[in-house]
Amino acid sequence: MENLYNREKHIEKNKNEIEMYYFSNFNNSNEFCENYCLRDQCLNLSRFSSYFKNYAQYTQFRTIASINYADNFLNNSSCIVSAVVFDKKDDFFASAGVLKKIRIYDFNQVIYNYKDLYSNDETENESQYSINQDTSLISCENNRKNKAKEVDDNDEFYSQHISTTSSDRNTYFKQINQNLDGSSSSIPPYMTSLPKKIPLSSILLNPDINNLNNDTIHSNLPPSQHDNISYSSENSYINNNDNSNIDYVTRYPIQEMICNSKISCLSYSNEKQNYLLSSDYEGIITLWDSEVGEAISTFKEHEKRAWCVDYCTKNPTLFASCSDDTTVKIWNENVPYSALTIDSRANICSVAFNPYNEYEVVFGSADHNIYYYDIRNAKSAWKCIKGHKKAISYVKFRNRFEFVSASTDNTLKLWSINPQSIDISSNNINNNNNNNNEMVQLIRSFSGHLNERNFAGLSINKDGDFILCGSETNEIYTYYSESEKPIIVQKFGNMKDNVTGNERDYCDVNQFISSLSWKNTSPNVLLAANSEGCVKVYELI
Repeated sequence: MENLYNREKHIEKNKNEIEMYYFSNFNNSNEFCENYCLRDQCLNLSRFSSYFKNYAQYTQFRTIASINYADNFLNNSSCIVSAVVFDKKDDFFASAGVLKKIRIYDFNQVIYNYKDLYSNDETENESQYSINQDTSLISCENNRKNKAKEVDDNDEFYSQHISTTSSDRNTYFKQINQNLDGSSSSIPPYMTSLPKKIPLSSILLNPDINNLNNDTIHSNLPPSQHDNISYSSENSYINNNDNSNIDYVTRYPIQEMICNSKISCLSYSNEKQNYLLSSDYEGIITLWDSEVGEAISTFKEHEKRAWCVDYCTKNPTLFASCSDDTTVKIWNENVPYSALTIDSRANICSVAFNPYNEYEVVFGSADHNIYYYDIRNAKSAWKCIKGHKKAISYVKFRNRFEFVSASTDNTLKLWSINPQSIDISSNNINNNNNNNNEMVQLIRSFSGHLNERNFAGLSINKDGDFILCGSETNEIYTYYSESEKPIIVQKFGNMKDNVTGNERDYCDVNQFISSLSWKNTSPNVLLAANSEGCVKVYELI
C-alpha cells in the first residue's frame, strides 16, 4: 500500500510533464481529421503506455548496504572515490580513488545483513536452552519415581527423600535460570550480550552491537512501523521508511591492490572476469589480475594525467585511454605499446568504445566538443559534435545509435547517430555523407542537477531507460530517457561516525557524488560513491 501511495504522489507531482508528453505524441485537434491514421495513433498510444509505465515504475531509493572506502579510523576527512564498477557477471565490484588503492568486494557478502545471522544464533541458543530445560525436568521426575519405588513403607523416610529431591531440583533450575540471565559468576555479564561470529573491529566501532537481534529491531520502532520491515531478495531485514536499522558491521574487501598514484578510472574486461584496467594521475594504465591482486602489465605512453580507460566490448583485447596530454590511445592488452594515437587540441576527459562496433570511438574534450572517430580512418574525426558550453566530463553509449554526454555546464545531452550515415551491412561509417548536419542529432537535454567543477559520475542501465548522474549538492539524480527533468532525487547523506556508527549530524557542503554504476543483471540495483569516501548499494523501488 505504501508503494502504491508513493506512486500516486509521484504521478501527481509530475502530472504536467506527463500530459505534455501525451499531447506531443498525438496530432492537435485542427489537424486530427485531415491527418488521422489509425495505425499511427495506435503506435503513439503504445509509446505513451510504455512511457507512463517506466515513468511511474520507481519512486524512491532504498539503501541496501554501505561501505567506507577511507582508511582513517578517527579522522573523517574527504576521500574521493573516483570509480566504482561491476565485473562482467556482477559477482564482484571494485572501488578506487585518491587513496591509491583498488579494493575488490564480493557483492553478495556486502549486501548480506548480519542481523539475520545474529538473530538466528540467538534463536537457536534459546531453543537449545529450552530443550535442555525440558530434558532436565523429565530426567528429575523419572529419578524421583524410580527411587520412590525402591523405598519401603516407611512414611518418614519417603517424606524425607521427597523433600530432599525437591530441594535439589529447585536448586538445579535456579542455577540454569541464573546462567540464562547472564548472572552466573563464571561468565561475565557483558559477554552473554554479545552475538557470536562478530568481527572484533565491529565490537570496537559499535558499543551497542548487542542490540542487533530481531526483537530489538521491532522494539525500537513504533507500533505503526512494525509492518514496514520486509525481506529483500537477499534475505536481509530492510525498513521501507528508515535506513537506520541496516546493520553497520564493517564490510571488508576480498582483495586490495596498491598503486603508485591516485586512481582516476576503472574498467573490467568483458571476456576475462578477473582482468581489471586502471588509469592514474601519472598517466599510467595498469592491467590487474583482481583475483590474485597483482599487476599483469603496465602501459606508459601518456605524458600527463590519464582520466579515463575503457575496454572494448566487441574485441575484448582492445581498450582506449585518454589523457591531459591531448591524446587518445588505442591499446592491445597483449602489446606494451599503443596501436593508435589520436591527437586533439585540448585535454581529453572521457573516452568510450561503441559496445556494438569495435571500430567506433567517441571522446569528450575540454574544448566543449565531442569527437566521433572511426579508428580505421583516424586522420580526422568522422564528426565533431557541438552543443555543450563547458568541458565534457563523460560519454556513455545508450544503444547502437545513441549516446549520452555529461558536461560541467549542468546538463546531460542525449545524441542520436543517423543510421543512414552508417552502412549497416558492413558497419562502416559513411564519410561521404554530404548532409553533415544530420549525421548526429541532439535528441534531448537533461537538467536539474548541479555540476560545474567536478567529475560527478554518469551511468546508464542495461535497457537504456534510466540515466544516473551525480550532483555537487551530494545528491543522485535519476532521469528517464524520455523526460528532460529528473524523476527521482536521492540525498546521499552524511558520512557515518567511525566510533558510534551513526550518521553525522552536520553536513559538509563541499561534498559531491563522484561515481555511479548500474548492476547489469538487476534492473534496479546500483552503486554510488561520493567525495567523502562512502560507497552505498541502492535499490530503486
